[in-house]
Amino acid sequence: LAAAPLAVVLESSIRNDVGASLIHRELRSSLDLGWLEEFHHRAPALAKTLQPVRVSPAMVFANVDLWATGEWAIGDRALAAAAGVFLLVWILAQGGILTHLASPDLRFAWSSFLAGGGTYFFRFLRLAVVTGAAYYGIYRLAFRIFPAIERWARDVTSESRVLALHLAGLAAIALLMALVHLVADFARVATVREKRRSMLLALARGAMLVGRHPLTTLTVFITMLLLLGAVQVLYFWLAPGVGGASPVAVLLAFLVGQLYIVVRWALRIARYGAELSLFDSWSAPPRGSNPQS
Repeated sequence: LAAAPLAVVLESSIRNDVGASLIHRELRSSLDLGWLEEFHHRAPALAKTLQPVRVSPAMVFANVDLWATGEWAIGDRALAAAAGVFLLVWILAQGGILTHLASPDLRFAWSSFLAGGGTYFFRFLRLAVVTGAAYYGIYRLAFRIFPAIERWARDVTSESRVLALHLAGLAAIALLMALVHLVADFARVATVREKRRSMLLALARGAMLVGRHPLTTLTVFITMLLLLGAVQVLYFWLAPGVGGASPVAVLLAFLVGQLYIVVRWALRIARYGAELSLFDSWSAPPRGSNPQS
């Protein structure tokens, strides 16, 4: 839904560019790279987001590279605006999800879900601003690390060494982002479980839990990441490409893509459930102790 308005604009640009020409015959079977280059020059800036990799199942892996290197943040402004709208909806949903998971005996209802989202929306929004600043700092570091690796590797003849350096840089950036992500997750859980209002104190609480249990928290995160990777590989195998764009093929591509998104959402919610269970186990009083003491 967040992407639909941009999809309509891009479809309109393609339709107007093709016009009465016969290039549509080629585009129905494959993506004509010559036409695509001319289309980028003639159409609005949003048209440059149409790339060969983005109309193939390999986009799920290209997304990982964009996320790790931070290149998504310097892309088209229209996409950034759509991402901002989606982020606001996701922040609202986070409050509802955690409220529901924190009360498993409570029957699900949209009224209680939206009430939970509204209760924690502005708190989670403040938390998103702080974590966004942390992500910005990590990306600034990435924008320095990878050009430095490229400059250093100009005279290196061993491709394996250059690859190892890039992978090491990606691993370092990914680890920093994972730590920020985990601290923010446990800060949200602490906000809901302990009814916190200060997001700085919630972040401190989340950082303390991650610092005390780094292996456990990273294991949960990496497990969910591996499951997501398996889903992405499955999507890569099952998703149809551009060729043979019949109405049935387009519908199939849409359904497979939506199923992939639903599974990703399920993994996100499952991660929140696991983190909530860990938080409760670490916060529970020891056996035999007096809870009132």
